[in-house]
Amino acid sequence: ARGANPREAASVEAAKRPRMLFLDTSPGLEASLERELETLGIFGRTMRYKGGVAIEAPEAILWRIVLESRVIESVRLGVGKPFHSAFESTLRNHAAGSHWADFMWFGPEAVSPPIRIGLEKSRLFHTELIRRAVSTGIEELREKFMKEKLQHVEDSQLYAKSDDPTPQLPTVHVQIKEDECQLSVTATDAQHRRAYLSMVDPEAGDDAGVDSPASRAAPL
Repeated sequence: ARGANPREAASVEAAKRPRMLFLDTSPGLEASLERELETLGIFGRTMRYKGGVAIEAPEAILWRIVLESRVIESVRLGVGKPFHSAFESTLRNHAAGSHWADFMWFGPEAVSPPIRIGLEKSRLFHTELIRRAVSTGIEELREKFMKEKLQHVEDSQLYAKSDDPTPQLPTVHVQIKEDECQLSVTATDAQHRRAYLSMVDPEAGDDAGVDSPASRAAPL
Protein backbone atom coordinates (compact mmCIF):
# COMPACT_ATOMS: atom_id res chain seq x y z
CA ALA A 1 0.00 0.00 0.00
CA ARG A 2 1.30 3.47 -0.95
CA GLY A 3 2.55 5.41 2.06
CA ALA A 4 2.43 2.41 4.40
CA ASN A 5 5.47 1.30 6.37
CA PRO A 6 6.98 -2.11 5.41
CA ARG A 7 5.20 -3.96 8.23
CA GLU A 8 1.79 -2.54 7.30
CA ALA A 9 2.41 -3.21 3.60
CA ALA A 10 3.33 -6.84 4.36
CA SER A 11 0.14 -7.22 6.40
CA VAL A 12 -1.99 -5.84 3.55
CA GLU A 13 -0.35 -8.18 1.03
CA ALA A 14 -0.84 -11.17 3.36
CA ALA A 15 -4.56 -10.38 3.60
CA LYS A 16 -4.82 -10.58 -0.18
CA ARG A 17 -3.23 -14.02 -0.46
CA PRO A 18 -5.60 -17.00 -0.73
CA ARG A 19 -6.03 -18.96 2.49
CA MET A 20 -8.13 -21.93 3.49
CA LEU A 21 -10.97 -20.72 5.70
CA PHE A 22 -13.12 -23.25 7.55
CA LEU A 23 -16.64 -21.94 8.10
CA ASP A 24 -18.28 -23.97 10.85
CA THR A 25 -22.04 -24.32 11.09
CA SER A 26 -24.57 -26.81 12.43
CA PRO A 27 -24.52 -30.22 10.68
CA GLY A 28 -27.15 -30.24 7.94
CA LEU A 29 -26.74 -26.55 7.07
CA GLU A 30 -23.72 -26.98 4.78
CA ALA A 31 -25.74 -26.50 1.57
CA SER A 32 -27.50 -23.45 3.03
CA LEU A 33 -24.11 -21.96 3.89
CA GLU A 34 -22.85 -22.50 0.33
CA ARG A 35 -25.92 -20.76 -1.09
CA GLU A 36 -25.52 -17.90 1.36
CA LEU A 37 -21.91 -17.37 0.28
CA GLU A 38 -23.05 -17.13 -3.35
CA THR A 39 -25.78 -14.65 -2.38
CA LEU A 40 -23.21 -12.53 -0.56
CA GLY A 41 -20.98 -12.56 -3.64
CA ILE A 42 -18.22 -14.48 -1.86
CA PHE A 43 -16.60 -16.91 -4.27
CA GLY A 44 -13.67 -19.30 -4.10
CA ARG A 45 -12.88 -22.99 -4.30
CA THR A 46 -15.21 -24.63 -1.78
CA MET A 47 -15.42 -28.06 -0.17
CA ARG A 48 -18.05 -29.33 2.22
CA TYR A 49 -17.24 -31.17 5.42
CA LYS A 50 -19.52 -32.37 8.19
CA GLY A 51 -20.59 -29.23 10.00
CA GLY A 52 -19.19 -26.65 7.64
CA VAL A 53 -17.76 -25.44 4.34
CA ALA A 54 -14.10 -24.82 3.55
CA ILE A 55 -13.35 -22.02 1.09
CA GLU A 56 -10.02 -21.00 -0.41
CA ALA A 57 -10.15 -17.23 -0.66
CA PRO A 58 -8.27 -14.11 0.48
CA GLU A 59 -8.15 -13.67 4.23
CA ALA A 60 -9.56 -10.18 3.74
CA ILE A 61 -13.05 -11.61 3.10
CA LEU A 62 -13.10 -13.25 6.53
CA TRP A 63 -14.58 -10.14 8.14
CA ARG A 64 -17.35 -9.89 5.52
CA ILE A 65 -18.29 -13.48 6.19
CA VAL A 66 -18.32 -12.98 9.96
CA LEU A 67 -20.39 -9.80 9.84
CA GLU A 68 -22.86 -10.74 7.11
CA SER A 69 -23.44 -14.49 7.42
CA ARG A 70 -26.52 -15.66 9.31
CA VAL A 71 -25.52 -19.33 9.17
CA ILE A 72 -21.92 -19.68 10.34
CA GLU A 73 -21.13 -20.28 14.00
CA SER A 74 -17.38 -19.68 13.90
CA VAL A 75 -14.48 -19.44 11.45
CA ARG A 76 -11.08 -21.13 11.51
CA LEU A 77 -7.93 -20.29 9.55
CA GLY A 78 -6.08 -23.21 7.98
CA VAL A 79 -2.46 -23.60 9.10
CA GLY A 80 -0.57 -25.11 6.18
CA LYS A 81 -1.82 -27.82 3.87
CA PRO A 82 -3.23 -31.23 4.87
CA PHE A 83 -0.57 -33.90 5.47
CA HIS A 84 -0.33 -37.63 6.19
CA SER A 85 -0.08 -38.17 9.94
CA ALA A 86 -0.12 -41.85 10.80
CA PHE A 87 2.68 -41.43 13.36
CA GLU A 88 3.30 -39.14 16.33
CA SER A 89 6.71 -38.07 15.01
CA THR A 90 5.19 -37.00 11.68
CA LEU A 91 2.54 -34.93 13.43
CA ARG A 92 5.11 -33.28 15.72
CA ASN A 93 7.49 -32.49 12.83
CA HIS A 94 4.72 -30.90 10.76
CA ALA A 95 3.54 -28.89 13.76
CA ALA A 96 7.10 -27.68 14.33
CA GLY A 97 7.35 -26.63 10.67
CA SER A 98 4.10 -24.65 10.54
CA HIS A 99 4.05 -20.83 10.62
CA TRP A 100 2.47 -20.47 14.07
CA ALA A 101 4.01 -17.03 14.54
CA ASP A 102 1.48 -15.79 11.95
CA PHE A 103 -1.34 -16.73 14.32
CA MET A 104 -0.09 -16.41 17.90
CA TRP A 105 2.26 -14.24 19.93
CA PHE A 106 5.62 -15.73 20.89
CA GLY A 107 7.57 -14.42 23.87
CA PRO A 108 10.27 -15.66 26.25
CA GLU A 109 7.85 -17.91 28.14
CA ALA A 110 6.63 -21.29 26.90
CA VAL A 111 3.21 -21.25 25.24
CA SER A 112 0.41 -23.74 25.74
CA PRO A 113 -2.55 -22.91 23.49
CA PRO A 114 -5.83 -24.77 23.99
CA ILE A 115 -6.08 -27.67 21.53
CA ARG A 116 -9.25 -29.29 20.21
CA ILE A 117 -9.02 -32.64 18.44
CA GLY A 118 -11.36 -34.32 15.96
CA LEU A 119 -10.68 -37.88 14.80
CA GLU A 120 -12.23 -40.14 12.17
CA LYS A 121 -10.65 -43.42 11.07
CA SER A 122 -7.27 -42.34 12.38
CA ARG A 123 -4.32 -44.55 13.27
CA LEU A 124 -3.54 -41.98 15.95
CA PHE A 125 -6.44 -42.19 18.36
CA HIS A 126 -4.99 -41.22 21.76
CA THR A 127 -5.96 -37.58 22.19
CA GLU A 128 -3.29 -36.84 24.83
CA LEU A 129 -0.59 -38.20 22.52
CA ILE A 130 -1.86 -35.96 19.70
CA ARG A 131 -2.09 -32.95 22.01
CA ARG A 132 1.47 -33.55 23.22
CA ALA A 133 2.82 -33.89 19.68
CA VAL A 134 1.26 -30.62 18.52
CA SER A 135 2.16 -28.73 21.71
CA THR A 136 5.76 -29.94 21.47
CA GLY A 137 5.95 -28.89 17.82
CA ILE A 138 4.65 -25.40 18.59
CA GLU A 139 7.06 -25.01 21.50
CA GLU A 140 10.02 -26.13 19.33
CA LEU A 141 9.09 -23.45 16.82
CA ARG A 142 8.76 -20.80 19.55
CA GLU A 143 12.25 -21.63 20.82
CA LYS A 144 13.66 -21.37 17.29
CA PHE A 145 11.78 -18.08 16.77
CA MET A 146 13.21 -16.61 19.96
CA LYS A 147 16.76 -17.71 19.16
CA GLU A 148 16.54 -15.96 15.79
CA LYS A 149 15.05 -12.87 17.44
CA LEU A 150 17.96 -12.75 19.91
CA GLN A 151 20.27 -12.17 16.95
CA HIS A 152 18.66 -8.76 16.40
CA VAL A 153 17.40 -7.68 19.85
CA GLU A 154 19.27 -7.13 23.12
CA ASP A 155 18.60 -9.70 25.86
CA SER A 156 17.53 -6.98 28.28
CA GLN A 157 14.95 -5.71 25.79
CA LEU A 158 13.63 -9.17 24.90
CA TYR A 159 13.21 -10.33 28.49
CA ALA A 160 12.10 -7.01 29.96
CA LYS A 161 8.80 -7.14 31.81
CA SER A 162 5.92 -5.33 30.16
CA ASP A 163 2.79 -3.83 31.68
CA ASP A 164 0.83 -4.79 28.57
CA PRO A 165 -1.31 -7.93 28.90
CA THR A 166 -0.07 -11.00 27.03
CA PRO A 167 -2.22 -11.56 23.91
CA GLN A 168 -4.72 -14.38 24.21
CA LEU A 169 -3.66 -17.57 22.42
CA PRO A 170 -6.09 -18.88 19.79
CA THR A 171 -7.52 -22.38 20.04
CA VAL A 172 -5.64 -24.83 17.82
CA HIS A 173 -7.78 -27.40 16.00
CA VAL A 174 -6.37 -30.77 14.94
CA GLN A 175 -8.64 -32.62 12.52
CA ILE A 176 -7.49 -36.09 11.42
CA LYS A 177 -9.55 -38.11 8.95
CA GLU A 178 -8.22 -41.34 7.46
CA ASP A 179 -4.70 -40.38 8.63
CA GLU A 180 -4.81 -36.99 6.84
CA CYS A 181 -4.38 -34.09 9.23
CA GLN A 182 -5.48 -30.48 8.86
CA LEU A 183 -4.31 -27.93 11.42
CA SER A 184 -6.25 -24.71 11.95
CA VAL A 185 -6.71 -21.93 14.50
CA THR A 186 -9.84 -20.20 15.71
CA ALA A 187 -10.25 -16.85 13.93
CA THR A 188 -13.58 -15.88 15.51
CA ASP A 189 -15.32 -16.71 18.72
CA ALA A 190 -18.72 -18.42 18.64
CA GLN A 191 -21.54 -16.06 17.61
CA HIS A 192 -23.48 -16.47 20.86
CA ARG A 193 -20.32 -15.85 22.91
CA ARG A 194 -19.52 -12.69 20.93
CA ALA A 195 -23.03 -11.41 21.64
CA TYR A 196 -22.52 -12.19 25.31
CA LEU A 197 -19.18 -10.34 25.33
CA SER A 198 -20.79 -7.22 23.89
CA MET A 199 -23.48 -7.23 26.58
CA VAL A 200 -21.21 -7.74 29.60
CA ASP A 201 -20.32 -4.63 31.59
CA PRO A 202 -16.55 -4.84 32.27
CA GLU A 203 -17.09 -2.85 35.48
CA ALA A 204 -19.59 -5.35 36.79
CA GLY A 205 -17.24 -7.83 38.47
CA ASP A 206 -18.12 -11.51 38.49
CA ASP A 207 -21.07 -11.89 40.81
CA ALA A 208 -22.22 -14.92 38.83
CA GLY A 209 -19.02 -16.80 39.63
CA VAL A 210 -17.63 -16.46 36.09
CA ASP A 211 -14.52 -14.43 35.39
CA SER A 212 -15.45 -11.42 33.29
CA PRO A 213 -14.68 -12.29 29.64
CA ALA A 214 -15.20 -8.70 28.53
CA SER A 215 -12.01 -7.70 30.34
CA ARG A 216 -9.92 -10.07 28.19
CA ALA A 217 -8.93 -9.82 24.56
CA ALA A 218 -10.89 -12.34 22.52
CA PRO A 219 -11.19 -13.25 18.84
CA LEU A 220 -13.83 -11.28 16.99
